[in-house]
Amino acid sequence: EALRALTILGVVRSKPGGGMFVSSLNPEKLLGPLQFFLTLEGCSVDDLYQTRMLIEGGIARHAAAHAGPDALARLRTIVAEQPKAVDDPTSYRRLDVEFPGMIRDLAGNAFMARIAASLNVLGMEFRTIASETPAVIRRSLRDHAAVIDAFAARDPDAADAAMQAHMRHVLESTRNAGVGAPQKQSPRRKARE
Repeated sequence: EALRALTILGVVRSKPGGGMFVSSLNPEKLLGPLQFFLTLEGCSVDDLYQTRMLIEGGIARHAAAHAGPDALARLRTIVAEQPKAVDDPTSYRRLDVEFPGMIRDLAGNAFMARIAASLNVLGMEFRTIASETPAVIRRSLRDHAAVIDAFAARDPDAADAAMQAHMRHVLESTRNAGVGAPQKQSPRRKARE
C-alpha cells in the first residue's frame, strides 16, 4: 500500500521486471498530483501568495547575510539579462526562475529552499498569463533591483520587505490578469451536493 501511494505521488516508479526505483525528486514532478488536487479543490491565489510572502521574505532575510560581491554580481547580471529576453518567453522564464533560485542557495537552508521552490511551481500555474506583459516585467525588474540593493547594504529587514513587496506585486498582476480567483466550493464538492 505504501509503495502504491508513493507511486501515485511520483516518488517511486516501477520498471516491469526490474523492481521499484526512486524517481527524480524535483519539485515540478513531485507536485504534479498536488497541482491536480489543488485544481479540483480550488486553491486561493491569495492564500498561496500570502504563504510565499512569508517564506520568500524569510529566505531573503537569511540570504542578505551571505550575499558577497560574486553573488551580487551574478544577481545583477540576471536582472540585466531579463529585459533582453522579453521577446523570448523561455529565456525570460529561465532567468526569472534563476533569480530566486540563487537567493535560496544563498540563504543556506535546504528545507526552506525546497518549500519555496514548491510554492513557486504552484504559483506558475496561476501567473503564466500575467507574467508576460511588459508592465509586469518592468515592475518585476524594479523589485529584483530592490532586493539586490538590500543585499548590498547587508540589511535583512530591507531584504525581507523587498521580497515581500515583490510577492505582493506578483499577486496583484495575477489578480489583474483575472487568474486564480478564490473559489468558495470546489467543483468536486458541488458535484457531490
